[in-house]
Amino acid sequence: MTGLRIPENYNIILNLVKTYFKMSKSIFKYTRLSVIIVSMLLLITFGCEKEEALIITPISSIQININTGLTKIHYPDEFKARLDIEIVDGNIVSDSIRFIRNTNAIHQSSGNIEVPINKRFVMKLYTNLDDTDLFSVSDTIEISNDDDEIRIVKMFFSSGEIIVTKPEVTSLTTTSAVFTSEITDNGGSEITSRGFIVEEDGATTSPDYDIIEVSGNSIGEFTGSTNSLTLGTTYTVYAFVETADANGESGIKTFTTLSTTGVVNIVTSAATAITPTSAEVSASFADDGAETFVEKGFVWATFSNPYLTNNEGITFEGAGSFTFTSTISELFESTTYYVRAYATNDAEETFYSNEITFSTVAFITQSVETVTFSDVFLHTAVFEGNVSDEGNMPVVSKGVVYNTVTGPTIEVNLGMSDVGAGGGIFETQINGLESGTMYYARTYAQSEAGVSYGSEISFTTLQLGGNGPAGGIIFYDDGVSGGLEVSIVDYEVNMQWGCGTLLINSNATVVGSGVANTQAIVDAHNNDLVDYAANPTQCDASNDGTVAAIYCDEFILNDYDDWFLPSLEELMLIYSNLHSVGLGDFTDDIYWTSTEESDQNAKSVDLWKGMEIVSLKTTSYRVRPVRKF
Repeated sequence: MTGLRIPENYNIILNLVKTYFKMSKSIFKYTRLSVIIVSMLLLITFGCEKEEALIITPISSIQININTGLTKIHYPDEFKARLDIEIVDGNIVSDSIRFIRNTNAIHQSSGNIEVPINKRFVMKLYTNLDDTDLFSVSDTIEISNDDDEIRIVKMFFSSGEIIVTKPEVTSLTTTSAVFTSEITDNGGSEITSRGFIVEEDGATTSPDYDIIEVSGNSIGEFTGSTNSLTLGTTYTVYAFVETADANGESGIKTFTTLSTTGVVNIVTSAATAITPTSAEVSASFADDGAETFVEKGFVWATFSNPYLTNNEGITFEGAGSFTFTSTISELFESTTYYVRAYATNDAEETFYSNEITFSTVAFITQSVETVTFSDVFLHTAVFEGNVSDEGNMPVVSKGVVYNTVTGPTIEVNLGMSDVGAGGGIFETQINGLESGTMYYARTYAQSEAGVSYGSEISFTTLQLGGNGPAGGIIFYDDGVSGGLEVSIVDYEVNMQWGCGTLLINSNATVVGSGVANTQAIVDAHNNDLVDYAANPTQCDASNDGTVAAIYCDEFILNDYDDWFLPSLEELMLIYSNLHSVGLGDFTDDIYWTSTEESDQNAKSVDLWKGMEIVSLKTTSYRVRPVRKF
């Protein structure tokens, strides 16, 4: 057999021992199946030539020993393992090696595979149960015999599951830690992602964790780290591995960061909620230095580095070393401020945070509009306004101001109606106005930015003898909010009071009772009588079916349908406030009231003299509807 010539002074024996030791000690473990390279059968031929050189025959066979450590996998009584040796140039030589299993163990056997000289090989071990692959191969053994030393480069056999060890935590500080795990099986697929997930123990918000990605896709140990932890806090960490086919996670490791470095460290965050006059600031203790703090807060000024005895403002937030927040106020618009947190311990030592700066913004005045006015009566009027833009300060007051001269303000006015804070559309009623008077009014909105006004409008309140809201003539003013109006002469009619023999008890006389009187009369004629309009003589032979109260109740003018027959005193007011002064186009004649006298009689008023008269209900007199507003 031709061999490779080695110089005489070359320590070939040492190389052979080294090689054999490496091969026999390379153990590759997995949960269910261990593949152990027990030995390499080296066929060595020693030849003596003139140079007394040593001839080495390269590797020509490999012995494989398979042993099980668990019984969870149920093997058949006999199964095969195939060993493939692939040469780099693509030629494959293979052999089948049979393993026999009994109740207690798997008996090993070996097979020899002849391989050529000076080639690199990839060795793959397969196991088959009934010609079905039991294990997929995710990695291989690589063997070389081209440089006088046989080397195993890499070997791994997978059961199809991802296995990664629970992380070890090292280099722990108040804010950082290093994590190390080992991937012992990639499940037969290439690793696409690996790393660690760190979460504060007992966290209730989601998500509240950090993902630490670790580059690389190899099996074995990997390490990641973080420096964003909080001192004295308990965390959990676990490793994760992702492949194209599956995901795997390790067990969970719990650890707690160091509670203190012994040095006080207060951190003030950037100011928020900045307005022209205020801002919100927060601070936390990155490290309390194991101090006991009796007071903490913020100091600020328009100059740098304010402190407790030299500042333009200070807040007090009590004892302790927890995160705290203050709203600093009474600032000036468009001004730069410098802020530091402070904490004083029980030894009266004061510690300060980093300094932050911020600038207040300029005032933006709110916008307000006078939308419209309505329901202008004798002493009241209703206005609608809109604070369409609050600017950058909250509106604390809005409403209407008015005067009998132009340009009313919140300082100069005859009155104002305040509907409170906030923006948007609002409605308000002005009370206490004088009847028959012209007023000037406008809406307003007030904030720390100032006062804004809507457009000015003018209006005139109603008055006795003037037109009422429904187009009638006002004959009564209640002095507070409203009054009574009577329809114009165009709608005056002549008719009977009603049934001449029916007692209704609509006998109220005072102002304000006409509505109830009218309703009682209408109900009696509609409910107590049978079709009175068609059969009026069921009451009295002289009844014609007309009813003054029903005419008024059904009367509509300018979409107002709330008219009624006036009571005695209401009709007397028509005489005194209108007819006696020549208003209302009334006739010197008798007009019906809704006030009943008896079953046969009712009260009426003679407008010629302003005198009350008791008349038969079957008499036809003049009728004018009235309404309340």
